[in-house]
Amino acid sequence: MTLEYPAFTRTKLDEEKGNDDIVNVRLNASDRKILNDYKELIGNKQDSTALKLALFHSFNVIHLNFSGDIKVSLFKKRSNNLSISE
Repeated sequence: MTLEYPAFTRTKLDEEKGNDDIVNVRLNASDRKILNDYKELIGNKQDSTALKLALFHSFNVIHLNFSGDIKVSLFKKRSNNLSISE
């Protein structure tokens, strides 16, 4: 049986939280669809876990498949506001 808490109820002491970095992400409709498809692919229901796995997978793919010079040219900053759907 799982305990259910009201929204925004603290379940950890400050000492237990550690130094986690919290990131808020805003998704448009096409990004949300991609995330939902990815969650279905990996068999996970949580957005945060899916985003963490996507980050881990993309990091590994980039570092295993591209050398230094190619990475620099592929990911050269083109715009201040990039999105997956572009």
